[in-house]
Amino acid sequence: MRNFLYSLGVLAVAVSCNRGPEQVFEESRSMRNVIDLLRLSTMSQSNELPTNLYQLYAQTGRGYPYAWQKQFERFGDQAGFKNSFFEKYWFFPAGTTSQIARGEVVIMTSHSFAMPDGAFGRSLAIKKDGGYLNWQLSEPLVQKMLKEEQVKPYDLPSFPAPPPKSPEQRFSGEAPDWLLAVNRFFGSLAERTGIGIRYGVLMRNLAIVLIVVVGAGAWFSWRRTRRH
Repeated sequence: MRNFLYSLGVLAVAVSCNRGPEQVFEESRSMRNVIDLLRLSTMSQSNELPTNLYQLYAQTGRGYPYAWQKQFERFGDQAGFKNSFFEKYWFFPAGTTSQIARGEVVIMTSHSFAMPDGAFGRSLAIKKDGGYLNWQLSEPLVQKMLKEEQVKPYDLPSFPAPPPKSPEQRFSGEAPDWLLAVNRFFGSLAERTGIGIRYGVLMRNLAIVLIVVVGAGAWFSWRRTRRH
């Protein structure tokens, strides 16, 4: 038991001391969330595809994404928006294909961000074989796609800054801040172990099971000790 708890402590310290390409992880996680909303939108609004993130949130009944804005404001100039989180993504007309992206380009971040190798790139939602892929392309390839292939997104409207959020205000579908922090921790841990950030939720659930088992074992041991 002591060795197990010691290992968990060492692992937690190691991850907290070396956070890694945090924005790359957040960009991937945010794009996955947008893709999930897009799937929901196409199920309920099949005749009206959104042309920007504001329309996507409106179609799916979501309020303003204060939590996502807070996550990305930490990255300063590379947050990907100026006034509103709705400025972060470009949407493309249906049927916009690209050989560089190897599929139909659906959504892309409107600004580039730093990749782990020091270069810049962007996140894309690519439609291929009836499903959506969450890809990241280097900025030179993105520029080649935009210029040489003439892939053009919808015009991005200007959005005002959102009103301040009251402390108790929550919106449909918005995860609490503590859950976002937990998911971010295990996503980073999964990426570092080499199994991929998509297994972060699985690692989180396994950790919960281990904590429950260890806690239950400690409680029964304590009860047994008291009886003697």
